[in-house]
Amino acid sequence: MIPVAAHAERVLLDTSALVSFAQARQLFYLVQYLGQRGSVALDVQVEIERHQVGRFPDLKTLAMLRWPPGGPLALPADLLVDARDLRRLHRQPGEHPDANAGEIATVLLAARLGALAVLDDRLGRRLARFRGLPFLTTPQLAAEMVATGAIDADMALAVFRAARHSAAPADVEAAVAAAREALGR
Repeated sequence: MIPVAAHAERVLLDTSALVSFAQARQLFYLVQYLGQRGSVALDVQVEIERHQVGRFPDLKTLAMLRWPPGGPLALPADLLVDARDLRRLHRQPGEHPDANAGEIATVLLAARLGALAVLDDRLGRRLARFRGLPFLTTPQLAAEMVATGAIDADMALAVFRAARHSAAPADVEAAVAAAREALGR
């Protein structure tokens, strides 16, 4: 059974989820859906600020909506060494030293806080599985939003396409059916 954001006390999102919702022009609905439960790690906020100046200006919507509430969450001091070591371990030759910082911080913080994570990158999902951390992908979150009536299937399809680069209405229908089952509807 897939986890459910609607039942989570806290939901931490990686940059990729926010970028996908922004590209699909559905960021407002995401923020509305998650409300006070949604948050990001400080490393994700840094990535958002960098991306909103360049390729993804729609991310500025987050600042206009004053989201996340309370601001980004910093890694506790005892997790900083773990985050640095994980970045070093998983960095590919030629990658920036801060590559993967957002997903690593999201996984570490979500595990510490008992939060649900929203992750799309392979490394983030792998780390979450290794730590036994519940997580959703961006398409799964969009499907849940359809199942609860927060967005419609066409809006979700746009998010699916932004996250996966290819998707059909049948993909959304299948994911919405799984979300309804997880929600008990």
